[in-house]
Amino acid sequence: MAIKKHRGLLLAVIIGAIFGLLTSHGVSLAESNRAPDGWTKGEASVPFRRADLMGNLPESSTAWSLDHFQAISGETPTDQFSLTITLPEGGEARIFPSAVTPRQHRRQNDLHSTVAKIEPNGAAIILRRSLGGSADASLIVGQNELELGCSGSLPTPTDNPYTISTVVTPGGFTATSGGETLSCQADDMSNPPAIQAGLHRVHISEIVTANGSQSAPGSLFVICLLTLLGGILGGLALLLERRSGAHKTICLLTSHPLLLAWPLSEMNGLALIEQLRAPLMSPYSFFITGPLTITIFLKVIHHSVRLSRGNQLLSRKSIAGILLLPVLAIFWAIAVGVSHPGVFAYTALFGLALGGLVWVNTNNKRVRYFNGVSVVLFTLSMIFTETALRFSETGTSWSPRGQMSFDESLGWTRSTLSDFEALDRGEHTDYPSEGYPIGFEETDKRRVVCLGSSATGGAFQNDDLDDFYPARLSELLGGELDVINQGVGGWTTFHMAHYFESKASELSPDIVTVYAGHNDLLTKSAAPYRDLYSAWSPGGDVAGPSPLDSLLLYQGLRFVVGAIISPEGAIAVPLAHAKDNLVRIIEAAEEQDSDVILMTEAISPDSGPMEGYSRMMIDLANSYENTSYVEIPAVVLARGSSMFLDDVHLTDAGHRTVAGEIANHITGSTDSLR
Repeated sequence: MAIKKHRGLLLAVIIGAIFGLLTSHGVSLAESNRAPDGWTKGEASVPFRRADLMGNLPESSTAWSLDHFQAISGETPTDQFSLTITLPEGGEARIFPSAVTPRQHRRQNDLHSTVAKIEPNGAAIILRRSLGGSADASLIVGQNELELGCSGSLPTPTDNPYTISTVVTPGGFTATSGGETLSCQADDMSNPPAIQAGLHRVHISEIVTANGSQSAPGSLFVICLLTLLGGILGGLALLLERRSGAHKTICLLTSHPLLLAWPLSEMNGLALIEQLRAPLMSPYSFFITGPLTITIFLKVIHHSVRLSRGNQLLSRKSIAGILLLPVLAIFWAIAVGVSHPGVFAYTALFGLALGGLVWVNTNNKRVRYFNGVSVVLFTLSMIFTETALRFSETGTSWSPRGQMSFDESLGWTRSTLSDFEALDRGEHTDYPSEGYPIGFEETDKRRVVCLGSSATGGAFQNDDLDDFYPARLSELLGGELDVINQGVGGWTTFHMAHYFESKASELSPDIVTVYAGHNDLLTKSAAPYRDLYSAWSPGGDVAGPSPLDSLLLYQGLRFVVGAIISPEGAIAVPLAHAKDNLVRIIEAAEEQDSDVILMTEAISPDSGPMEGYSRMMIDLANSYENTSYVEIPAVVLARGSSMFLDDVHLTDAGHRTVAGEIANHITGSTDSLR
C-alpha cells in the first residue's frame, strides 16, 4: 500500500538514479581522454579528430584513450616503465622509454598563421597491427623513423591486451614482452617516458613506472555517488514541483526525457557531433546535456503555463510565468559558455518571445487578436533564434555560402556550389583555401604543374605551401625546373580537369603531375559532381542555393535529420568519371606538348580502396605516350604512419618521400634524391 501511494516518487527516484549512473559514465569517458596523474597529454597532430578515422576500438570509460597521433608524456624520468595496451586492427603505438617533447610553436607569414605541433622524439618501440603486424624499434626524429641498433625481438601484437616493460640501461634500453626481449642502443635516456598512438584509437589500461602505478580510470565510488545523488535529486525535484502546485503526472512525464541518455550513450558521440556540425558540443557529455536540457525546458514550459493561468491577465504569477523562459535561456547561455554578446542577447529575446507565446496561448480566450499575436510572437522567436545562430560558432559552420573557413572541430568547410563558382570565375588566388589555385609568375624555365587536392596544397594541417611536396620537388631538382603548386583543398579530378582545360595555355607546362583519388572515391555527395555541375551551370536546373538554404535554422534541421537517417549519398567522382577527367587532362597536355605523371593518393593505414583507381591510372599510362605512372601508396605505406597526419594528409617526411619519387622519375636517376 505504501509503495502504491508513493509510486510516483519512487519512479522519479529511479529515473534520477539512472540519469546519475549515466552521468558517471560521461564523467569517466571525459577522464579517459585526459592524461593519468603524473603525465601530460599533448595535442593531436591534426586540428580536429575525425570519428571515421578512429578504427574499430570503441570509447571506454575504463582505459585511457589516445588517437590521431596524440601522446602522453611522463613528468619525471624513470628507469623502469611498463604498460598494458589494446590496439585495434590497423592500430599503432609508439612507446618511448625516454622522449624529448619540444613545445609547440606558432609560425606566421604575411597571409596565414599556423601552429606546428611537435611530437615526441627519441628511441621508441613501435607496435603495429597493420602492414602485417610488427614490434620493433626505431629512432624517431621529427616525423622520420631512422634505424636503431637492436638485437633480439618482441612478439607481434596479434592479441589484446599487449603488455610490455622497458628498462633503461647504460647506452640504451631493453624491452620485454611475452618472455621475449629486445635490446637497443640509444643516446640520452635521461628524459621522461612517452606513449603515442597512431591514427586509430588505442586503450591504455595500466601504466607502471619506478615512480608509481596508475590503474585504469573509472571509480566505483564516483559511480555510486552520482547514482545516489541522481536518485535523491530526482525525488526532491518531484516533491518541490508538487509543493509548488504542479500536476504529479506532468512532473513525471517531463522527467522521462532524462532516459534518452541511455540510448544516446551507446552512440558514437564524435560522429554525431560531426554530422550535426555542432563544434560546441562535447562528445563525452552530449548524451547528458541534451536530455537534461530537454527535461528542464519542458518543466519550465509546464510551470510557465501553470503560472500564466489566473483571474488577472497580468498578475504577478503570470508575469513570473512569462519571465521563466528568458531566465532559463540566460542560464543556458551561461552554462554552454557563450562568449559573444550577440548570442547571449538574442537567446534571451528568444526566451522572452517564447514566454509571451506561452502566456498568450494559455489565455487565448481572453486575449484579443489571439491568432495574430501568436503568429507575431512565434515569428519573433524564430528571428531571434536565427540571429543568435549567426553570431555563434555552430551557426557559422552551418552556413552554406562563402569561402572555405576553418573550424576546430570540423576542419575546412566549403559548399560544393562555391567551388563551382570559383571554377567559372577562373581567378587565381593568393592561397588555395579560397577555392582556386594560387597565381604564378612567368619564367623561361621548363615548368612542372602539380595538380591535386589538400594533400598537394592548402591542407588544413599546415598553412605554409613551402612544406608541401611541390616545394620539396623544386628543392630536389635544384631550381632547374619551375615547379608550381596548383593543388586546392577539396578538389577532385573533376575540378582539376575543368581547371586545366581552361588554363593549359596559360600554365604552359612541360610536365603535369596529378596526385588524386581520395576525394574522388571517398567523398559523398547528393549526386556525382559532374551531374551537379551540369544542373548548376547557366541554363541548368539549379541556378544556385535557394533562399531557404541561407537560413541557418533550416540548415541545422537538415543536419539533425541527416544525423538520424545517416544517408549514404553518392560517390562524388565514380571511377568511370575519374577516368574521363584524367583523359581530358592528358589530351589537353598533349596539345601543349607536355608529359603527364599520374599518382594515386596513399591512404593510411591501407590503400586497398584505391586499388581499382591505381589500375585505371596504370591503364591510362600504358595507353598514352605522354603519360606515365609513379607508384606512391606502396612506397609511402612501407615507411609507416610517420608519413601521415591522418588518413591522407602527409607529414613533412611524407611530402619529402612523394617529392623524391617524382624527382627520381623526372631525372631518371636511380640514386635517392631525398
